[in-house]
Amino acid sequence: TVVKKVANFELPYLSLQSMKELHCKLEIRKWYDDPSLDILLMDCRSSLNLLYTQAIQEVERNWVKLTEEQMKELEFLQKNANKFLEQIRDMQFYGYIQPDPCICDYPEEGCSADIYVDNGKINFCITLPTNQIKEVSFKINRLRSWEVTFHGATKDGKENTLKLRFEYNDSGTRQWIILYTKQPFVLSSCWKKMASEQTMKAVKGQE
Repeated sequence: TVVKKVANFELPYLSLQSMKELHCKLEIRKWYDDPSLDILLMDCRSSLNLLYTQAIQEVERNWVKLTEEQMKELEFLQKNANKFLEQIRDMQFYGYIQPDPCICDYPEEGCSADIYVDNGKINFCITLPTNQIKEVSFKINRLRSWEVTFHGATKDGKENTLKLRFEYNDSGTRQWIILYTKQPFVLSSCWKKMASEQTMKAVKGQE
């Protein structure tokens, strides 16, 4: 599955009609980084419904990491959208975008990784070749640059592979990290959005 953000110049309905044979779908979700901004939208019924529907989907997809007790709390509050959103807002990975698992070369070649993106961070849950799990978080304000390139076709020639690589500054040491993923464009859009919001926060903090 290839996932991308709809561009500002695109008309979603026409885009769907032009790609009928590809069985494409549109997903509507919020597009900002700071979960505290939810509070500003909850007085609007339409916004509240969107936030609530997205939160329910994230729970159903297991994107939000919940304990058994937290799951029971949310089930109890499920009929009250306001209280449900107030409760879930501080839970791990709420509001994060989770692309399909990918292959990366960090900390070594051939590792598989689940990625959770938002709130100024890129969180990796990496499965090492030894089957050990390593969790690491990259801060968006330490990304120096990134690029998407065509890597080549798979061995059977049925799919094209895209490569997303980024340069990370870790305490003065720069390192390039490579992701082999079908969804580099949605990741790139998320990173651009987060970098923009970080800049805006920094400017407001100086005023």
